[in-house]
Amino acid sequence: MSLTTTKYIAVASLSVLLTACGDSGLDKKSGKVLYQEAAQHLYTKDSQFNFNADFLVDIENENPMLQGLKIKLSGAANNSAQRYELIPEVQAAIFNFKLPMLIDGKKHEALFDTSSVVETALMFAPQAQSELQQYKNKFVRFSPDNFTIDEDDMAQALVVMTEALTIGGGVLNEFYQAVPESSIQKLALDDTAKQLDAKALLSVNLNKRQSKALQEHINTYMYDAVAANKKLPKDFKRGFLEALEENEVDGGYESSESMLYLNAKGQIIHEVSVFNYEIEGEEVSINATVDYSNYGKANFTLSPKKNQIIDITEENLSAIQDM
Repeated sequence: MSLTTTKYIAVASLSVLLTACGDSGLDKKSGKVLYQEAAQHLYTKDSQFNFNADFLVDIENENPMLQGLKIKLSGAANNSAQRYELIPEVQAAIFNFKLPMLIDGKKHEALFDTSSVVETALMFAPQAQSELQQYKNKFVRFSPDNFTIDEDDMAQALVVMTEALTIGGGVLNEFYQAVPESSIQKLALDDTAKQLDAKALLSVNLNKRQSKALQEHINTYMYDAVAANKKLPKDFKRGFLEALEENEVDGGYESSESMLYLNAKGQIIHEVSVFNYEIEGEEVSINATVDYSNYGKANFTLSPKKNQIIDITEENLSAIQDM
């Protein structure tokens, strides 16, 4: 056995031993560093993971359609393949629907399982039975190939999508960098952490003043990034920047409180958060619980067969809109 091989085996053995002993080095890092590194596991170009989230929306509104509003969201993300699985489910007092979808950025297509949506739509529009029934137990595919799109418009759309992803990554990185260090605290492991075998626990709290300052900072960053971009179409840039200026004054974001549970690699495995907003004079609170898993090897569950897929066309959309 060569000296080099022996060295590699020794290093690997030491790494396994340190992991088994729980010495991940997390205790030596500040809360700010742990927070930034944990976030990077979710949005870097090679990130992969599964997630399962529950959102309880509390709205000061007597509208029965919005009472007891719950949103579930599960799925998978593979950033390097630009492939994403999302399964949102909305539960309210008088309706419930689920809309599984599979988005492939490289193929420029999106697949939607519309079965549950069809059932909900028929509750409100029974006259559409004949038109909507064809989509039950099927995946509807949206693809540019099925629409009449000018080649120049398509080329510009692809540029916008590519540049938006790049700028979006920068925005996320800037956001996590800009969260005040004073808002991030390392806490002693609680019972939940022990049940999850978490190795670190972070508390991230933003008050109204901090939230507003952070929002203004991100808006400025995004404005400058779009304005400086030389690849984006001029019309898109002008419209986007004007919209950003109009919405800069009041984004409605008030405050948030989050508890982040990290594993030995510093990855978020469990998150409990409360987000508070004021929208058109009404208080809205969103209680969120999110679990993350399968880092580095996301598990995709949606895999429709060819005979389960219906390609949507302009004619199909027109028929639905005319119902």
